[in-house]
Amino acid sequence: MKKALACYLVLLLSPLFLRAQVADNTALVGTVTDPTGSVVVGGKVVGVNQDTKVSYTGTTNSEGYYSIPFVSPGIYDITVEMTGFRKMTATGVVVQLNHAVRTDFAVSVGSEASVVTVSADTPALSTDDALLGETIDSQQVHDLPMNGRLHPASQGAGFQG
Repeated sequence: MKKALACYLVLLLSPLFLRAQVADNTALVGTVTDPTGSVVVGGKVVGVNQDTKVSYTGTTNSEGYYSIPFVSPGIYDITVEMTGFRKMTATGVVVQLNHAVRTDFAVSVGSEASVVTVSADTPALSTDDALLGETIDSQQVHDLPMNGRLHPASQGAGFQG
């Protein structure tokens, strides 16, 4: 009897010890190419949060793709550096929670001392994941129809039958 009671208590209290774990899909991703359209392998990519000055680094792989996962939401400056190419920076890249933000670079041949800066206007369409999201305000929530509740505009109109 005591053993059954102990098992029952463990099962009853176990949800208190477990916390919901939500995967963080927030990331900086993109592809780096050269002037001929070929991919740049081994390029150093650095994303710096403009507000916190925290930097996140990554490297392009054999397909010229970089992925910097688990970044904090904010506005970023993303820089790409590679020997034999000009340093490129995209400024003002907006990163929202649980979105992979794509910023592709087409680097040009030149010295590393010269810098090309691109002001980023990231499109609202995210092609790197299947997540959908929208922010709604409290008025939109208030105006949602509910079963058994009349819309505020129709209250007082009365029912004529």
